[in-house]
Amino acid sequence: MKKIIGFVSTICLLWSCKNLESANSDNSNFENRLDSLKWLYYSYTFDGVALFHKDTSHYNFNPTECGIKVEKIDKVSIDSFAVSFSLVREGYKFSHIYDGIPLFGFTNFKNVVQPIISEIIPHTLKDSLADRQYNRSRDSLFAIFLKQENPDRLSEWLLKEAKRRNVIR
Repeated sequence: MKKIIGFVSTICLLWSCKNLESANSDNSNFENRLDSLKWLYYSYTFDGVALFHKDTSHYNFNPTECGIKVEKIDKVSIDSFAVSFSLVREGYKFSHIYDGIPLFGFTNFKNVVQPIISEIIPHTLKDSLADRQYNRSRDSLFAIFLKQENPDRLSEWLLKEAKRRNVIR
């Protein structure tokens, strides 16, 4: 009887370790997807202007000089979600992007990424091929910008990510 209990305990322990590995892997994959969406957010907004408030005054910054944070994640289905971002600058409150694409975040619907350019989340895929081509186009323009930009003017996360992606050295 003790051998059976020991055997069952060992099986349960191995099964729970496997589930923990799977959960860690899923979490890591989701973090990688979020990093890709953060990168895409910068690629959509790098040529715009980020408006911030401090007290009663307004301040403008290039979005690439600002940190980025996830404001909200809405799980739409098992393989789809929407995420909204905001920019961060210490001592300032982010308002919005202007003089560029007024982007809130992205939907990721079955691995097709679409921008959210209003507070209403799109719920249908009109032309996923066009979305993919536009995302690649913005990414290419962003890479050119980064190669010419002074690295001291990039946010800490963006500089690290650009190096990881071998866009800059």
